[in-house]
Amino acid sequence: MIKIERRECPERLSRGEAWNDRNCKSELVKALHEMQHGKCCYCERRIAEEGHDQAIEHFRPKSRPEFAHLENDWSNLLHV
Repeated sequence: MIKIERRECPERLSRGEAWNDRNCKSELVKALHEMQHGKCCYCERRIAEEGHDQAIEHFRPKSRPEFAHLENDWSNLLHV
């Protein structure tokens, strides 16, 4: 199992930009990719640095009302 240590929040996200904005997402994916050593947080398979395999997962689901406020929270985002 890889150890994931949460790094500092990317600047765009800390300024309140939505992570699904194209430029913000690429910065976010890069930060998550580095933080997770280029591996999926769940199965530990290698994730390409570029391409279509750049999904961002919410650890606590944004669809549940009690977690809706965490949608853009750095601590709730993972790279899968």
